[in-house]
Amino acid sequence: MPDRQTIQPTDHGKTLISWRFPEVPRYQRSRGWYIGMSVFVLLVLVWSIYDRNPLFAIIIVLAFTIIIFQSRQKPNILTINITEDGVEIAKNFYAYDDLARFWIIYKPPLAKTLYLRFKSSLRPVLGIPLEGTDPVKLRRELLRFLSEDLEKEEEPASDAVGRLFKI
Repeated sequence: MPDRQTIQPTDHGKTLISWRFPEVPRYQRSRGWYIGMSVFVLLVLVWSIYDRNPLFAIIIVLAFTIIIFQSRQKPNILTINITEDGVEIAKNFYAYDDLARFWIIYKPPLAKTLYLRFKSSLRPVLGIPLEGTDPVKLRRELLRFLSEDLEKEEEPASDAVGRLFKI
């Protein structure tokens, strides 16, 4: 029996499409954005003090601090491979058997995203930026293995709000 450390990565079949994308979106934030967010955070802090809710104040301060620190870091660049056996993102592999369906929102320049829904309702929808990938070719390849959710014509509200507020 081979030692665990000598086991080679599993072959996931032929790579059909591959591209690279940043792990998190990187927004250009102006000085006005930082001033506006600071004012918003201060107003929410005042409200939490008035409402006698210190836990909410702590959560807001932590969230704002995380956003500031994250904006100063360069995001990791991940590689996605659409293969014959599933979807490989960095070191994570999602077999087609674990995925329920997919949909693509392609409304450049705002939204160019592949969404994957898992069969398990405990797993969140996975959104993957398309970058320069051809959505028609991607759709054609994915239809060989997954069903497409044709009812999804808009991106999730959380993605739209995140892009709107650059968070």
